[in-house]
Amino acid sequence: LEDPTGAFSIATPVAGEIKGRGNYTWSLPKKPYQIKFADNTGVLGMASSKTWVLLANAADASLMRTKVAFEFADKIGLPYTPESRWIDLRVNDQYLGNYLMSEKTEVKKNRVELKHDQGVLVELDNNYGLSEDYNFRTSTSNTLFVLKEAKSDVPKLSEGPLPAATLAGWNDVKNTLNRVDQLLAAPTVDWAALSAIIDVDSFVKFYWVYELAANPELSQSSIYFYKDGPDSKLFAGPVWDFDSSMGNYDRAPQFGSNPITDYAKSISIIRNQGNGWYHQLFRTQQFYDRAQALWNQSIKNEALLMPAKISAWEAQLNKSAANNFSRWRVLGQPTFLVAGLGKTYHPTYAGEVGYLRDWIKARVTMLTKEAAAPQLQYQGRV
Repeated sequence: LEDPTGAFSIATPVAGEIKGRGNYTWSLPKKPYQIKFADNTGVLGMASSKTWVLLANAADASLMRTKVAFEFADKIGLPYTPESRWIDLRVNDQYLGNYLMSEKTEVKKNRVELKHDQGVLVELDNNYGLSEDYNFRTSTSNTLFVLKEAKSDVPKLSEGPLPAATLAGWNDVKNTLNRVDQLLAAPTVDWAALSAIIDVDSFVKFYWVYELAANPELSQSSIYFYKDGPDSKLFAGPVWDFDSSMGNYDRAPQFGSNPITDYAKSISIIRNQGNGWYHQLFRTQQFYDRAQALWNQSIKNEALLMPAKISAWEAQLNKSAANNFSRWRVLGQPTFLVAGLGKTYHPTYAGEVGYLRDWIKARVTMLTKEAAAPQLQYQGRV
């Protein structure tokens, strides 16, 4: 690892393994990878751990969408948001382009640091969850959740049964998810009962990240929740997977193209699928009031800073991006997203970054006006 500042270079070879990762993204020419070191290893100033993810951003020609989401989530105080750094990757002396090296979403020290031996991390995964060893559907909305990580380990089904503590935590979180599902589907939401079992502020902050990004994954996959034992509330987060967000689908309102849409709170209506949790949460005055309060206290200011950060990152990435798009000639070409719905990539990197920056500016303007308005009964306005 060669760090231009010299502070975090790794000169001595480090034992480990590299493998492919991802679902849809693994099908693209520029592949994502995972590195697992034999020992905990710090990378570019990030806290030591064994496992690191190399995000290719193959479908995101700005190379920034996931970084924007991670930065915003971190600055507004959403726990366990992954740290990340851009790198230029070579494998066997072959240059593979610009990558975002990120912490992995996992239950480990310096990652999602659960303390209780029944602590678990679960994923809402309507896309791929049936292929996982441990999955279940909630009884009310039929939402598919999978057991991803646990304080007491999650062995593969072929390797044997779950440890007793993991099984107890998995059963506990399933009961909680079912209860949240039921409470939110009721004609009138019982706020006292709901707020007793969810961490409201994490749900609010998680909401603002996905609303700012208009991320179509919110109803589908890579949506994480954790519970640190039977006495813990259910927390939303960490955030993950933003390459299809922030207007990257520029011809598909159902996938978040329109920067002036109430998207995250209405996604189950706009996409005609998903559990609609945020649509239901915004039926309550209490959740609306807290979302508005946190926006006005600090979240709005962080959102307003994002266009300037995008410009600073553009200057930082220009040389790397030029090399990346010499290796992967996608600028000016049709999308790697759904044909006819995703954007045709701009002929220049500056054009891609400018599109993202302008989209975020429009988004922040809209959200600021929304946060200043009285509570609405949101009906999926598009």
